[in-house]
Amino acid sequence: MPRQPDLPFTLYVLDADALIRLKTSKRLAQLKNPGRSTLVPERVRNELRRAPGWREWLDTHRDNISGFIGRESDAYLTLLRQEHPKVHDGEAAAIAIAMHRRNATLVSEDKAARQKAQHRGVPVITTQEFLQKWWPTRPHR
Repeated sequence: MPRQPDLPFTLYVLDADALIRLKTSKRLAQLKNPGRSTLVPERVRNELRRAPGWREWLDTHRDNISGFIGRESDAYLTLLRQEHPKVHDGEAAAIAIAMHRRNATLVSEDKAARQKAQHRGVPVITTQEFLQKWWPTRPHR
């Protein structure tokens, strides 16, 4: 049975799709709110660094970025090698980290990543659900 999201001090692990949607909704700067734990895998950072308009945000949010710890790198390599469903580099990194960090929830829009994470017992929410949890009194589109 999957772990339940929203345990105290939930760690939200975001992939590139989630960050792009947060930027579009103008909520990206608020990821540094006190009491909110978010993490961006280094592999996701590397993907976004190549896209225009991300370098400054990534440079000023280094505390949100993490590499692999312990068995996460092995899980990442396993996820990348699996074909069905196939996930990309950043999604595989986000899933691997969410699998091994306590009280972690994956925030993703990628269907294959969501399926793969859920199959491994990782709680998954969409960016919209993430926004509703963080800013429940404001409507989101």
